[in-house]
Amino acid sequence: MLCAVLRVWIQYLQDGAACRKDKEMIVSLKPSAVLHQNREMIRSVALKHHTLNPRVFGSVLNGEYEGSSDLDLLVEPLPGTTLFDLGAIQVELEEALGIAVDVLTPGDLPAKFRDQVLRDAVPV
Repeated sequence: MLCAVLRVWIQYLQDGAACRKDKEMIVSLKPSAVLHQNREMIRSVALKHHTLNPRVFGSVLNGEYEGSSDLDLLVEPLPGTTLFDLGAIQVELEEALGIAVDVLTPGDLPAKFRDQVLRDAVPV
């Protein structure tokens, strides 16, 4: 499993220019519609990669998304969760959903607005 995740990450890094181009193309989909249609799959991907409680925050939650908006997900890491797990969630969801995705843990959020995000985030 770790080898598969590493292969995905290596390919992702090697295809940097192609990935940036792909991200530009995929942001034309409305993240709110994609979220609504794929909630169960998002929860499944998060669990598969050792995280719990995926929640939405940011522009999609507030209805303020634009053409360049992505889907902001907040997840709770389980003991042993690695950055490879978080990266795998992002890559897998971007490929499956066709939109840009950011995956963060509560510890990744800046302290000055962490409490607000945790309060407002909505479960997937």
